Amino acid sequence: MKRFKKIGLIYRPEQDNVIALKYAMDLAIRNQAVVDIAVIEENTLNQVIKDNILADVKKFFPDVNDIHYIDKHSVDDIETFVQDNSIQLLLLQPSMDKGLQHFYFGSITLSVLRFISCPVWVLKSTPNKHYQRVLIALDPFTEDQTLNDKLIQIGSSLAKSESAELHVACAWALPNESTLRSPFINTPEHEIEELNNEHKVAVAKAFEKIQARNRVHLKNYNTHLPNGNPIIAIPKLIQAENIDLLIIGTNARTGIKRMLIGNTVEGIINQVNCSLLVVKPDRKN
Repeated sequence: MKRFKKIGLIYRPEQDNVIALKYAMDLAIRNQAVVDIAVIEENTLNQVIKDNILADVKKFFPDVNDIHYIDKHSVDDIETFVQDNSIQLLLLQPSMDKGLQHFYFGSITLSVLRFISCPVWVLKSTPNKHYQRVLIALDPFTEDQTLNDKLIQIGSSLAKSESAELHVACAWALPNESTLRSPFINTPEHEIEELNNEHKVAVAKAFEKIQARNRVHLKNYNTHLPNGNPIIAIPKLIQAENIDLLIIGTNARTGIKRMLIGNTVEGIINQVNCSLLVVKPDRKN
């Protein structure tokens, strides 16, 4: 896959971190990468607990001697950890809700997804050692098309390294369709159908341009153009195709050089039951 040379791992003492540790070790071997560990402190940890954490980490990374400790309430400290250590990919294993049998995006996980600038990989336990079906969700009309290219480069390389089936999707919906159908406007059905067809053609053309631009990376993949709001259409596609890893990008930012995930992306990830990799644009100086 795309070579991530510096990998960060979020370790949470209150839970089992075996999935994240195993996958970080696997990625480090495949990418000849260095792994830095950051422990999120729910409460102040005594030396005995810290020694146990180090022993747990050394089962997978025998040469690790230095571990970073971060206050659970400080996402700024996590971003500082990312920046100071030149982290290119951050891994974390979310809290598990065993009653519902799927992982749950707790406050720490969502904060990391919202504010951390590097790609963030949220790892869910799978019955197989490797992923079997990877889905890249694209936005055909995003202003920053380099983000779509980045998603394809990362996703196609990852699918190849995992020997996984690759799916690429652009979900689409006619803008303001509900308004057009409202009693106040009451647009005739044949006009709405015509507008839908025109928009579908525009989406398909934009999707073709993305594929043409990345043909060197895209080999043996499945394409999808599901009709509907992405918040609904992408989770449905994930379920229908039995996807176990979603790769998605977001352009959302704040005005203080901090990146955010947008409402659409957050709406999608709050519904999915698979691992996910959230990618943001490269920072521009």
